[in-house]
Amino acid sequence: MNTSLNKPLISVVMPAYNHQAFVAEAIRSVLTQTLQDIELIIVNDGSTDNTEKVILEFADSRIRYFTQSNQGAHHALNRGISLAQGEYLAIINSDDVFIANRLEILLSTLQDSNLDFVISDINLINEHSEIIADSSHWWLTWYEDLKHKYQQTSSPAATLLTGNYAISSSNFFLRTNLARKIGGFRPFRYILDYDYVFRAALINPQTFYFLINQKLLNYRLHSSNTILENRLLANIETRYFIKQSISKYFGNELRTPVAYLSKVDNYIKKIQQNNFNQHFNSLRHQYDQLQHQYHQLQHQYHQLQHQYHQLQHQHQQLHDRCELLMQQLALFESSNSYRIGRMMTAPYRWFVSKWSKP
Repeated sequence: MNTSLNKPLISVVMPAYNHQAFVAEAIRSVLTQTLQDIELIIVNDGSTDNTEKVILEFADSRIRYFTQSNQGAHHALNRGISLAQGEYLAIINSDDVFIANRLEILLSTLQDSNLDFVISDINLINEHSEIIADSSHWWLTWYEDLKHKYQQTSSPAATLLTGNYAISSSNFFLRTNLARKIGGFRPFRYILDYDYVFRAALINPQTFYFLINQKLLNYRLHSSNTILENRLLANIETRYFIKQSISKYFGNELRTPVAYLSKVDNYIKKIQQNNFNQHFNSLRHQYDQLQHQYHQLQHQYHQLQHQYHQLQHQHQQLHDRCELLMQQLALFESSNSYRIGRMMTAPYRWFVSKWSKP
């Protein structure tokens, strides 16, 4: 634990939860910064894996470690910020990585330009800490589009309404007194960083800055990312946030249009539901008709099959009868009486054959 009487220049807050595979790399990336006048406040939010064991292996006086029952990322962040002693504040999530000179460059940028809140460009890394450089990757395509939109406008808050180009709270660097003005992180599950950075951009847009093309953060994309665990709920939260934020940004004159937009959305949903119901009922009717035709054809098939079996039985009976008659005929022709009869009628048959000729 840091027991120094001198307050650090920068407080770095790390909320940690079940990142035993990544937290050591995150901690090292803070402790090995080129700017060393820091404290690292780690708040373990009730991890159930070996995250705590990994954290306790670091014996560095700049680390201040706290643990709590699982209360959510927003609570861990707010607790860490409330404990910050530095004039400046940075955040890093326990699965991300600072570039070695990140804090030095961001502090210099903030002080030289009299800024209050700075974010940087980022690298995307995978769970093996490898940089993902494929420009066709869906995430990189989306991020490049966000950066392009930021460069096309003079309002950081307005651009945020098109997407969170800050990406993560790991990308936040700000004056600690600004954090007090912004207020704490709110209890969103998926967009707490989006909500926070938007409120920061609203306070004083002139002192909010995006250091584009300076990649000072490695943001990790992996299967356990909160934002990927339920995309439907994440988008529902985002939609709610954007609708609320439009009113905040544009003022009361947009409250009525935004409310009307909600009504239009609901009306569209009803129309879509009605169209779906009509289409479903039509398909159901067609299905019932086809089912009826199928049963009719099946009945006709069974009737024809029954008739076929009857004819087949009759055919077999006729065949058996013919066989019997053939056997009886053969027995008759081989009998003595038949031979005698043939001999006795031979003259008559000869006479008939002669007289029957023209």
